[in-house]
Amino acid sequence: MAVLVTLVLGSALARLVGALGVDYLDGWTPAIAVGLAAMFALTGVAHFVSPLRDDMIAIVPPRLRAPALLVTVTGVLELAGSAGLLVPATRPVAALCLLVLMLAMFPANVYAARMPNPPKSMNSRLPVRSALEVVFLAAAVVVAVGGGQ
Repeated sequence: MAVLVTLVLGSALARLVGALGVDYLDGWTPAIAVGLAAMFALTGVAHFVSPLRDDMIAIVPPRLRAPALLVTVTGVLELAGSAGLLVPATRPVAALCLLVLMLAMFPANVYAARMPNPPKSMNSRLPVRSALEVVFLAAAVVVAVGGGQ
């Protein structure tokens, strides 16, 4: 839930700052981009901090090799995408790349939901996780489509 709260509060606070006169955040699309950037900064950092890193490694499906490397690479991509969302010129491409990344990583969430004893930080039921994923994907689509402002 911390990820959803970060997206929602980050977007709302950014929009409020825009309403107070900061042109960079004048509109919902840039505000959502800031919320997504905050969300991916949070999740990107989590790829490198114990015990969350260990939990992420544990949910990489066994058919994929080098789970620690995959967690590192996806963490770096999330952090890079987060930075890209903050630059208007790169915002649409960053949002699209992060959307693709979310889709690519979703099987790990399915795997975690089906584990008999998933890590404590990864214990969302699949319907809840799927609904959250739709929200995150929708936010990325909004920014990818309207993000060049």
